Amino acid sequence: MMDYDCRSSEKRLAAVENDWLAAPENAELLEVYTCSLCGNHIFEGDEYLAVDCCGEVCSECLEGLTAKDFALAALDLKTGAAGTEGR
Repeated sequence: MMDYDCRSSEKRLAAVENDWLAAPENAELLEVYTCSLCGNHIFEGDEYLAVDCCGEVCSECLEGLTAKDFALAALDLKTGAAGTEGR
């Protein structure tokens, strides 16, 4: 009678499962948009923000910008100092 090694079988099954779940190594990523701020590609499945006035903004830019920086860069807004513009 042969001894059956349950742990060895579980390791083989886990390896097969991991290989099956892994993304293909040579998979082509489909470029969908280009970030209007940094010019990096936004690929299928990537998170981004669509801004009517300036296009798409990638998640890296969104995470790295303050609201003020975003308004100045993406929305082309200007800041001013209160009371210095003749009002």
